[in-house]
Amino acid sequence: NIVLLINGDFIPLATIPYQSAKECKRLGVEHKKENELICEYLERLDLSNFVAGIKPEDVVVLLDAGYDAKKVQNKVLSKEWALLMAIGSDRNLFVRHSSPAHYGNQESEVGVVDAFRRFNRRAKKVTCKLPKLQGQKKRKTFTVNRIHGVLKGVRGHEMAILKSKTKR
Repeated sequence: NIVLLINGDFIPLATIPYQSAKECKRLGVEHKKENELICEYLERLDLSNFVAGIKPEDVVVLLDAGYDAKKVQNKVLSKEWALLMAIGSDRNLFVRHSSPAHYGNQESEVGVVDAFRRFNRRAKKVTCKLPKLQGQKKRKTFTVNRIHGVLKGVRGHEMAILKSKTKR
């Protein structure tokens, strides 16, 4: 599922036809991985079909965790679009230490889960309350921790990595 958010308008993109390696072999067609097909689709995507005169900085690409691939992330960021996605807990990121007295002015490569364990006290915390939906007794409340870092393999683009925790 890939969705574009352009000036507040949600635009779901058409599904990308994918065939398994077995099916491609049966049809005699070259097999391409799903992430390669997505990158090709994003390269050909013409945003003027959706909104005329759009600037790249007005586009946000929303991806689910199934598209957590460096190749896809680099393709989106190379087009100067913003990226909002779920990443797997097995990804590594580089975190710049904010306290030189403790760690020096260095960068550490750590896993996403370990980063929030190590830098939890220094991570900026924000509380988000969602409105009540029909039939709900209580509002959903989330505590969001934010760490700034760079995903491994997606160098040159600092990101805010968020972790949410649901309160009772």
